[in-house]
Amino acid sequence: MPNGENSVATKSGLVQLNSKILLYDVLFVPGLNCNLISIAQLINELFCTVTFTHKLCVIQDRFVRTPIGVGEQRRGIYYFKEIQPGQVKVNRLATCNLWHRRLGHPSKQVMSLFSSGHGFSDKKFSNESCDVCFRAKQTRLSFPLSDNKAINCFDLIHCDIWGAYRVQSFCGAHYFLSIVDDACLGSKLA
Repeated sequence: MPNGENSVATKSGLVQLNSKILLYDVLFVPGLNCNLISIAQLINELFCTVTFTHKLCVIQDRFVRTPIGVGEQRRGIYYFKEIQPGQVKVNRLATCNLWHRRLGHPSKQVMSLFSSGHGFSDKKFSNESCDVCFRAKQTRLSFPLSDNKAINCFDLIHCDIWGAYRVQSFCGAHYFLSIVDDACLGSKLA
């Protein structure tokens, strides 16, 4: 405790912070006269980001960056406030670019058809800044056919590593390794 005394948590449970946030394994400490939230645990459980300024603490969804909650600083402590739906202002450019990614990176012409029906202005949309669209338009020459064929397993293997991907897999991986045995590959093609 700030005054130097020790206190022990006696119970553990769930707390509904607002309509969107449910916190698990919350500890009850009888000696505390206020509720404290562990930022590390909040980030791990909600997969969110937390940004602090001198007046505010903003909790956002990690991937779409929509606000989940906000904390207002008073006397050195951030007090949690629930965000009302009308309080969040939508950035139309960000929304257009978000739909561009969701729809699989369509061309500007396709986005103009989509945007007219959904209240976006295609003038605000710009696929010129889309990294995925740039990479998809890049081409390379095909590899020449190889005369080296493996006869036995593990004589020749092909490996490729890919990543880091922003969304982790079920087991927590961000990189993916592909290993193909040339002997098995040749037998399937023959």
